Amino acid sequence: MPPKTKEKKRDIWFQLIGEDKKPFKGLSVAAIEFPVNSNVNTFKVAVRNSDAVKEDLTGISAARLDVYTKEVDVGNKEKKLSEGAKLEVLKNGEGMTCDMPLWILVPNIQVSSGYLSNEEGFFSITSKY
Repeated sequence: MPPKTKEKKRDIWFQLIGEDKKPFKGLSVAAIEFPVNSNVNTFKVAVRNSDAVKEDLTGISAARLDVYTKEVDVGNKEKKLSEGAKLEVLKNGEGMTCDMPLWILVPNIQVSSGYLSNEEGFFSITSKY
């Protein structure tokens, strides 16, 4: 069995942005060390779980985040990076510096008031309205 080669990692810079096109919760650009041969889906999970933004993304699944290479494209579903795209294919410096971060769109989450009920051992959320 050949020896394991160490995965090449680098800092990937990102900016969380809300649907209003402003920095999500006023957060600034951040970076995580990440393997360059990993895909966008794995990157989203790593961002979601990173100490830099974990608390700010409470209640938001990594699957709901969309990643873009340009701020101007944020919200254009045709321009978002596909889940399986490898980060190593980003050739124009996207994510390499804090001046050229990857843009991560955080969706608005609507939470309606309700209550939990337990019928026959199952929990369900029921709206008051």
